[in-house]
Amino acid sequence: IFRRKEFGENLRNLIINSEGKSVIALDSKWGEGKSTFIGMWRDHIKYSSPEMKSIYFDAFQNDYHVDPFLALTAELYSLIPSSEGDAQRSFMESASKVGKSLARGGMKLAIRNLSAGLLDGSEADAIKDDISDLLTDEVDSIIEDKIKNYSSDRNEIQNFRGELKLFAKNYGNGSPIVFIVDELDRCKPSFALEILEKIKHLFSVEGIVFLLVTNREQLEETVTAYYGAKDPTDYLHKFVNFWIALPKSEDDHSHVGSTYLRYCLNQMEEDGVTEKNVVTFDTLDQIVRLHRPSLRIIERVLGYVAVCRGMCGREQMSPRYQRLVAFLSFVKAVSPDDLSSPMSFQKLGEYCPSQGGDDTQFYYELDQIRRCIRYELASVQNKRKMLDDKEIQLSPLEETAEPVKRILSWLSVMS
Repeated sequence: IFRRKEFGENLRNLIINSEGKSVIALDSKWGEGKSTFIGMWRDHIKYSSPEMKSIYFDAFQNDYHVDPFLALTAELYSLIPSSEGDAQRSFMESASKVGKSLARGGMKLAIRNLSAGLLDGSEADAIKDDISDLLTDEVDSIIEDKIKNYSSDRNEIQNFRGELKLFAKNYGNGSPIVFIVDELDRCKPSFALEILEKIKHLFSVEGIVFLLVTNREQLEETVTAYYGAKDPTDYLHKFVNFWIALPKSEDDHSHVGSTYLRYCLNQMEEDGVTEKNVVTFDTLDQIVRLHRPSLRIIERVLGYVAVCRGMCGREQMSPRYQRLVAFLSFVKAVSPDDLSSPMSFQKLGEYCPSQGGDDTQFYYELDQIRRCIRYELASVQNKRKMLDDKEIQLSPLEETAEPVKRILSWLSVMS
């Protein structure tokens, strides 16, 4: 529905022609459909000719690991068929040696952490020399061990990289194996940067292409916060060969969210969640085109709309209710605090600003929302003036109704 098939084909061709040794980063903001695209794209390359093998790794779900090396290695190991015992043992042995090499020197000064908060000043002073001697001995031992094993550690890493090349040749079906690392911008900063460094120094071999799915802006902020780097873009270029952006086809009055909105509303109608409410769609469509929310926000808004529709039972919502349900559901999704008491027209009006020129007709529903909210929050005298001036046209029953308050009571059941 987003017309991204051509982009998917181009991405596949880029990987095939990348000579099998590169790191590609797919950039898009949170909630714009990166993970959904990648899930569909994995199936696409699996059933294309020639078939391309892929591995999916969710960095956010795995950031409890101290070091990502074992987690990444385990994903690769899973591609080796259980029937090939010799290949499994060879790969495992090589990976195990590198794991031990990486662990060598990974000292954990636990005494300092364990004693924190348990000893008062006098007790700490009494044993500080003993602790200092103990830590000094530990550091000396670790440094000595590291120096003695430096050459063998380097050789084990080279052997592991050779094992990875053989692995890619045997299980890639003549194409690069695509190792997808998703949610890199959501995991712990230390874990995210460790992944980049391990890919660069250990896993970057011919036949394996890493595809990082991330929000570039957020990842750059992670680099700045963790390393204090003044130029995080330059730092990331050390690890990423190509940056590509998930495409969005849009112009002044069009947004990929409009396509997604239409698709979701059609699905809701087919599933019996809601019936055809033209004003609801027109209102949401204008909100999406004006504010350009993420796809995730659109899903949340539609969830709120469905709840409100359910609160009405079989009653058909009037155009006034449809507009306000759509609008208040959006505000709740993006900034629920703005719906708290006391509400003000000025605060809510910022979400549906007055349009000028040709845009006035285009954003007709938002203009009607402004009038409805202004009327409900106005004094009795100002309400009468709005009616007399025909700024808003209501039936006698609608004049005393308070739809905003009623809809907010429906939305209050949703967190």
